[in-house]
Amino acid sequence: MAEEIVFATPIVEGRIDDVRRFCEEMQTGARAKEHDESRRRMGFRRVKVWVQRVRNRRAVLIAYWEAEDIERVVREMAESQEPFDVWFREGVLEFHGVDLSQGPLRNPPEKFLDWQAG
Repeated sequence: MAEEIVFATPIVEGRIDDVRRFCEEMQTGARAKEHDESRRRMGFRRVKVWVQRVRNRRAVLIAYWEAEDIERVVREMAESQEPFDVWFREGVLEFHGVDLSQGPLRNPPEKFLDWQAG
């Protein structure tokens, strides 16, 4: 059964367009194949990313990850030395100030509400 995690992280002020380009590079650009290979290797099933603007130049990135083993994904995200994964961690550090190599997602968010129409 798949596990899922949703988390939010601030975007460094003035870097929203850089984050958009970073995501586009992974979605359809020069790094799309590497992104796909990385996520499959780590065991992801699905990745979704949104940006919620808070104020004019401030925003929060909201990510949804689905995988068979989220703990494995978080561990591999922190430890992988594959070139794409290192590049990805560097981008996250630059655009969000979050060092994934330190494993900040090892304490995942706690779900308080899960409603669905029956």
